[in-house]
Amino acid sequence: GLDVKLASETDYIDHARQLNAPDAPGERMKRPAPRPAVAARPRSLSVTEIETWLRDPYAIYARRVLALEPLDPLDAEIGALERGNAVHLSLELFLRKFGEALPADAERQLIEIADQVFRDTGVPKSALALWRPRFARAARWFVGIERVRRQTIAKSHVEIKGRRAFAGPAGEFILRCRADRIDALKSGGGAIIDYKTGNPPSKKQVRTLLAPQLPLEGAILAEGGFEGLGKMIANELLYIRFSGGEDAGELRAVDGDIVALVKEAEEKLLARIAEFDSVDTPYLPRVMPFRADRAGDYDHLARVREWSLAGWEEDE
Repeated sequence: GLDVKLASETDYIDHARQLNAPDAPGERMKRPAPRPAVAARPRSLSVTEIETWLRDPYAIYARRVLALEPLDPLDAEIGALERGNAVHLSLELFLRKFGEALPADAERQLIEIADQVFRDTGVPKSALALWRPRFARAARWFVGIERVRRQTIAKSHVEIKGRRAFAGPAGEFILRCRADRIDALKSGGGAIIDYKTGNPPSKKQVRTLLAPQLPLEGAILAEGGFEGLGKMIANELLYIRFSGGEDAGELRAVDGDIVALVKEAEEKLLARIAEFDSVDTPYLPRVMPFRADRAGDYDHLARVREWSLAGWEEDE
């Protein structure tokens, strides 16, 4: 007669059955679509943020409306961001020092400048053992193309700030940038250059204005938005990839009609401003992510994994 007394008050076997029994299919969580008041929406963005605005409007909402900044991981190892910053600074210092003419030992001078930058920024020896040989290899390539390009350049301007105001339904919208380099060409017009330590955007991404940074910088240049340059037509849009790997570097020019591309970027930006100057336009997450398998800074806030398996709706 002990069966009753020894029986568990909780039917664990039934609990196990329920855990393994599927529920009726429910409705998937809806994609968040915040619609803040127009007055709370940003009235100024950088050219790099415009691409984010196109690909992941929710990230602009989180950062510029909610004022939420991503935090770096604790004890994060030095990586691509720090290397990119060091390379940019080294090239800036080199061009400021030798803006008029390149010395005979330009390659050595550039490497010495980088060595000082690495020391000043506290790059650990473990990273330096990899970075320095790569930088030296890329420096040799860079000086070679620089000697060729200098024959067509009247003057180079580095790390130059620019801004341009656009009229929107809700008021003035300011486009900001800090161009890596703008070369005034002897033939007239200018060349806008962006340095990359990683892969630059593809030609298709630039032509379709999914990577609009350089065309938008061209729009700023056309209206004299860079101090000291005046109004200038961008005849060339160039990416200089400073790698030092198997390919020491790459000079990638945006092909096609640059003037028309700059004008199209300007028109599309005006349309974008007007679209988001309406309270009916939501800041949707991951509209056109660069990679579906790579999480964005604000995907956890947008609860992407709860409403989408692929990162965006299949019909988009």
